[in-house]
This record gives sequence, structure tokens and C-alpha cells, in this order.
Amino acid sequence: METISFTKSTLEEFIHSDKFDQLTNIPISKLRAISQINNPRAKDEQILLVAQLDENKTVGYLGILPDEIYINNQPHIIGWLTCFWVNEEYKSQNVAANLFLRAIRAYDKNIFITNIVPRLEPVYQKTKLFFPTGYKTGYRGYFRFNLAEILPPKKAVFQRIKPLLQLGDAILNTITDTRFIWNKQKPINNFEYIQTIDHISDDFFIKHQKHNWIKRSKKEINWILQYPWLMQGEDTEQLAKRYYFSCIEKAFKTKVVQFKNDKDEIIALLILNIKNKQLTVPYLFAEPKDFPLFSSFLFNLMSSERLTMFTSYHSEFCNYLTTIKTPFLFSKEMKKPYFISKKFEALQNLNFQDGDGDCAFY
Repeated sequence: METISFTKSTLEEFIHSDKFDQLTNIPISKLRAISQINNPRAKDEQILLVAQLDENKTVGYLGILPDEIYINNQPHIIGWLTCFWVNEEYKSQNVAANLFLRAIRAYDKNIFITNIVPRLEPVYQKTKLFFPTGYKTGYRGYFRFNLAEILPPKKAVFQRIKPLLQLGDAILNTITDTRFIWNKQKPINNFEYIQTIDHISDDFFIKHQKHNWIKRSKKEINWILQYPWLMQGEDTEQLAKRYYFSCIEKAFKTKVVQFKNDKDEIIALLILNIKNKQLTVPYLFAEPKDFPLFSSFLFNLMSSERLTMFTSYHSEFCNYLTTIKTPFLFSKEMKKPYFISKKFEALQNLNFQDGDGDCAFY
């Protein structure tokens, strides 16, 4: 067996090699690798992926997303852990520990983690590298019934009766969708979809990120838009046999929405991800006084595209949603964990946007 740490140049060479093509299971998708290579915050010498290989089989891998965190407006290099996987056949051979140790050494323990599987939380805490787990409180609203997608991953019995769940969803949605006839949202006209972030939008970004730790701007946002980790397609089953994490979704798109006032000034900017009828907001920049404007926009969007679920961890906006009457059938509070390296004692609160780390790509 061999353990390989990949930088930009070696990763690019690897994904175009015969060795990569011959692997029965791969440590990274080509789409994600190309995105990692083009990350504007990644330095040439930084490690992007650590993989352990046994001839033509991938034993385990751990991805690292290089980033910067700002303390007193000064950038500090960090790495977000992402896509951590170990082959079941090799779990007794300390593969996970080997990969993890190589990652934290590569970044001098400047490691951050979010969006983790709950069972891994005590494992990370036992390393004593992180402060106690921090949680951002979020809001999830269920706009239409979608039991056929929500329940099967939880238990095998739901997978077996998925056709019945689909039928139930169809019947329930036929009934509950009648509410859209009588409770239409106010039309929103002063917005536009934009393809990239220009210098004017960038100025708005910068203005609204004074207290944000990651402070992604024009370069980083355009990178996220140009180099996604997910693509829309149908070949999900075939790729799943070679790569454990998502790469192709039946439906996936990212939208950038800009709102202006009567003076043609930007007053709000949203980046939205729509994945398989589920809506998230990786980036939201606006003043609370404008929340009614784009909440109506979001409700209209969900209605027109028949989306099923909305999730946000933007504290102020989530609090606002709890104070108004919404078209959601029901809602619940969510918790999003963050692991922060003990080397960053100066950090207080969780001043992250929903898309910080690798979350903007899903």
C-alpha cells in the first residue's frame, strides 16, 4: 500500500493518468479535482487530497479545501476537511488515523470542519485539536411533501416501499397545492439573475462582510460558480460505484440573484442552490429591513418550481422567518456543527455564511 499527498500539479497529473482510470474506486471526482486545482486561495505547494491506495483499489481518502480566515482583517491559512472515506475492508489497519494525521500536519493543525456525520463528532473531539463543537441554529421549511426522498436513506424498509411513498406524495401535494391558488405571494419585479460577480456586486459583498470570518469575494464566488462539484445528469448509479460522494445529481443548478432599489442601487444579493427540488442559500447579503422583499421572492420561486424544502442557517433571516406567516406546511429547527482549531482562540461566535467551507458546492 502507498499513501500519496496531492498538490495542484500532482492532482492534475493523477486524474489524467492511466492509474486513475484503472482504479476500481476513485479518491476524487474529476469535477471536484478540477475545482480544487482552480481554487484561487490554494497555493501550489498545499495538499488538496491525501489518498491511500492498494494497487488498483482505493483504501481511503481525505480531501482538504485550502482557505483563509480573517482575524483583525489579517488572513490566516486554514484547511477545511472534506470527503473523508475509508474502505470497510481496511478499517482495522489505522487508515483513517493515517490520513487524518497527514492532513493536520500539512496545515500545522489549522483545520476547520463542518457538515459532518453526527457519529464522527466524538471521534474528532477525542483528538483534542478542536474547541468544543460549535453549532449554528438553522431553519428548515417543508414546502411540499417529499417523503419518498426523505425517508428511504433513514431505513431500508422505506426504500422497499418507495413507490408507495411516491404515490402518497403525489396525492398529498395535489391536495395541499391548492393553497397556492388562494394565497399567492406579492409579485417581485426589482431583481435580476446574474451570471458572474462584477466589481459593483463585489463592492456590495465586501461592505456586508465586515464581521464574516472567511470574507469570500469576487474571485472566490466566481470560482464557485465556474467550477462546481456537482453536475446535472442521469448517470448517478454508475459513478456511485466508483466514488462514494456526490458528483452527479438528477437536478442541480446555482442561481445568483441581485435586488436593486429605485435608484438602481444593489440592496440584496443571494446565491441559491437548487438540488433535487431542495433550496439552500449559500450566501445571503442584505439588511434585515429587506428580508420581506426576498422572502417573498423565495416563496414565489419555490411555488413556480414546485420545490419541496428550504434550509438556511443565516441567523437573522431564520429569526425573521419564525416571526411571519409562511407558506410552509411545517418547519423545524436545525443544527449545523463546526469544529474550530484550538489555534484560533481569538475567534468568537460562528460568523460564517452558509456556503463557507465546502458547503457552497452542495
